Amino acid sequence: MRKKKIIRAFITVAILAGVLFLIGSVLANNKKKNAEKTAVVAEMASGDIAVRVSPVGKETLSLDFSANGNFQPAQQMNFAAENSGRVTRVLVDEGSYVRVGQTLAIIKTDVLNIDLESAQAAYQNALRDKQRYENAYQTGGVTQQQLDGAKLALENAEARVAQA
Repeated sequence: MRKKKIIRAFITVAILAGVLFLIGSVLANNKKKNAEKTAVVAEMASGDIAVRVSPVGKETLSLDFSANGNFQPAQQMNFAAENSGRVTRVLVDEGSYVRVGQTLAIIKTDVLNIDLESAQAAYQNALRDKQRYENAYQTGGVTQQQLDGAKLALENAEARVAQA
């Protein structure tokens, strides 16, 4: 039993020593690499700068600048239409400048018109139902809850018309 404890203690000490050795060697290696990088920077900062000297003279300066390369946008934006449908015409080209409120594309409107007409019909129906419920409520024919339901249905129909 005592032998096992001694062996466990020895193994634990050996493992700790190995881990400490590995950590020390990694730190020493990193220190050496940092010293090399610092030496390169110190050489560059010695104060010597290469220059080209030209005699004073009169010349015309060109303000034009030309360079080869690709332009990358600072940000890209994706837009979604307020209403869904099939695009029938696109009125601007890709990359062209547009103004606020300018029409970019035309959407096939037959489905949108049907949705609007349906919403308007539902609104008119809800309006008539509300009036009927109000008249019936005054005579005691319906409850307050039924009248509130009719008012809510009218508000929902009004919102659908505004959305269409």
